[in-house]
Amino acid sequence: SEADGLFDGEDGTDGESFNVDPQSFTPSELDLLQRLSERRTKIDAQEKELATREAMLRAAEGRIDGKIAELQQLEQSLVELVAEADAQQKAKIEQLVRIYGAMKPKDAARIFNDLDMPILITVVEMMRENKVAPILAQMDSVIATAVTEAMSVRKLMPGIEGDPQG
Repeated sequence: SEADGLFDGEDGTDGESFNVDPQSFTPSELDLLQRLSERRTKIDAQEKELATREAMLRAAEGRIDGKIAELQQLEQSLVELVAEADAQQKAKIEQLVRIYGAMKPKDAARIFNDLDMPILITVVEMMRENKVAPILAQMDSVIATAVTEAMSVRKLMPGIEGDPQG
């Protein structure tokens, strides 16, 4: 019977040390022992299930930690790529600044009149004032005014898109 199993070392003790005759138990004691045995079986099953869940959680944590490390590496790669692209863009703008700075103001003004405003503002901001002034004087007055207004807004609000300092 189940009660006999309790005295055969299932509880971690030597069944011989009890000197109890299983036949001497009353029916209510046998019923109690039966329920305790069933409860122990349920607890053991729950313990195994919890151990399985814990192992699954540890495995999931390991995978998540791996993904976090992978994402951090990707983030670092992106930061490096963005920095490289920014450096290349700045080099291109600096090249344009040198080209337009070497031109006659009238010729540069003719080209500046047709440039997109964000590019124009970036180039003008990077040029020396003594080079920009004669070019602005030769530009279409409406465009020169728009450039001046856009530059004043960018100086007041750093970090605007296209701002070489932001």
